[in-house]
Amino acid sequence: MNNTKGFSLLEAIVALVLVSMVGMALFGWVNTNLQNLYRIQQIQKRHEAVRNAMVFMETINPLQQPAGDVTVGFYRFEWEAEPLAEPTDNTSGLKGTGLYQVGLYETKVDVYVEQEFVSTVKLHQVGHKQVRDPHWKSWQ
Repeated sequence: MNNTKGFSLLEAIVALVLVSMVGMALFGWVNTNLQNLYRIQQIQKRHEAVRNAMVFMETINPLQQPAGDVTVGFYRFEWEAEPLAEPTDNTSGLKGTGLYQVGLYETKVDVYVEQEFVSTVKLHQVGHKQVRDPHWKSWQ
């Protein structure tokens, strides 16, 4: 009868193998989660930049400024608007020709974050330009 206390070498090796297998599985799980977190952060960064570009482009009148490049904070927006139809005089209901010309434009916006290209956005915008004096009587 052998009454030795403690672990044999074989038991220690088996325990180390089991601990290393659990450690490798845990490391793989953490690594996968970190990669997914990075991808989610990049997608969120892109969506935020695109939302900011859309809000900024609401301030641009493509009939008067069909192309441009502006930096706002760490965002840079480059746009170019192409008319979908030639601008036409608007009408003011029964009164005839209005004060403005209006046109529909397709605007392509390239979005950069900290000088890194993020996305291209295409949107339709209405452009307008006042072409008549409000005191001009023939439009009334």
